Amino acid sequence: MTDEPEKTFSGRERFPASGGPARQLVVLFHGVGGQSRDVLAIADAWRAALPDAAFLAPDGPHPFDMQPTPGARQWFSVKGITRENRPSRVAAVAPVVQAYLNRELAVRGLDDSALALAGF
Repeated sequence: MTDEPEKTFSGRERFPASGGPARQLVVLFHGVGGQSRDVLAIADAWRAALPDAAFLAPDGPHPFDMQPTPGARQWFSVKGITRENRPSRVAAVAPVVQAYLNRELAVRGLDDSALALAGF
């Protein structure tokens, strides 16, 4: 694994149930060793309550390094993680995630007030 996360994300998307342009953006983050498809059911459950929201479920930028599960991803390595090194691992991926969120908001003509983050 390199020190720099990849600059783009793959993943899945659900367009607004209303059929119109997105007025909100909900980004669903999967857990360690997960994939975007793991959290997409949340989008499917919430679409009726948030008909003008677009839902994004990005895949973590790194392959999961703890077990050989096809397609498993992670935001940062948890191998050898400690209370002391956890903040630096989160901080390393934060600028890339922030750039992704800024880009996705801009594509939809939305600002931060229209953004919700969820995950585990």
